Amino acid sequence: MATKTKTSSSTRKGDETKAQLAKIIADIGMWKQPPFKTEEEFAQRCKEYMGLIEAKGESYPTCEAFALYLGTSYHKLRKWSKGEDCPEARKDRVQEVITWACAIWTEAMTQQVIGATPYIWYSKQWFDMKEPDTRLTLDAITPLKELQSAESVKLKYLTDLEETNKKPKKLTE
Repeated sequence: MATKTKTSSSTRKGDETKAQLAKIIADIGMWKQPPFKTEEEFAQRCKEYMGLIEAKGESYPTCEAFALYLGTSYHKLRKWSKGEDCPEARKDRVQEVITWACAIWTEAMTQQVIGATPYIWYSKQWFDMKEPDTRLTLDAITPLKELQSAESVKLKYLTDLEETNKKPKKLTE
């Protein structure tokens, strides 16, 4: 007689994770292409990449997959997006795909298909969105004209506080 074996939830979770990872690896494999040889082939690959994402309908465009589909590296793709080491037409085409991808990510976040956190992370990675520099300096927050030691600032504060708290003298005749 066969006996039932209990499968722990952590084992099931591990199996699910392996299955998900296998699917991700298979999906990424479909993007891998040899390097393009001509600018015409480059333009065709850009159109094909967008078409495949649209046809698949279950994944978001990524710069990594785009680079794989072009047969190049992520870093080279980033350089091209800035117009470095490439013809103007290539820069324009890369920026077109980036704009298209940005529209998809933005719409997905707006419609709450994805959360704000992945959108913000990816925006910083691919779309060059940056947070403003929020560092403050002592010069910007102190009324003193020159930088002084913390001890002298404390002394100045206490002196000013003492002056403020003094009661006015009574006028005597």
